[in-house]
Amino acid sequence: MPVFVTATDVIQQHAAVKSELDALDAAILQCVAEGKLKADDPRSEAYQAFRTRALTYLADEPSNVNTSAQMLEGQSIMRDAKGYRDQLVALGCVIGPAPEAVSKPANVDEGPKLPDVAPPLEGASKVLMWLVIGYVVVKALELRR
Repeated sequence: MPVFVTATDVIQQHAAVKSELDALDAAILQCVAEGKLKADDPRSEAYQAFRTRALTYLADEPSNVNTSAQMLEGQSIMRDAKGYRDQLVALGCVIGPAPEAVSKPANVDEGPKLPDVAPPLEGASKVLMWLVIGYVVVKALELRR
């Protein structure tokens, strides 16, 4: 059973993506200034593509129409950001703590699950079921007249 995602959840995801993007940008600038990363590093083109994708996501205003898709895209960006974060740490760059994950991921089931098959009816429930079926049949026959 999928989780119901609201525009408020997407707003929180946007905030996390923005915070992470700002932290990555600041760390990259600091790494370049310290000489730990070159401005023309081959990874910079991939990071620019990632950054453009993140900025496009942030420009897409949260709405109730496509909240699930927006949440999934935000989660994907955060996973990719972790890869860049890990690369920067491996280079010895200083980067602030990662933002907290949004508490309502769109791809995780939560809440009680209904059984796949209804339990067999017993006793009064079975009698009630047959009474309802009988009533429906009588009403259907009356409509045919």
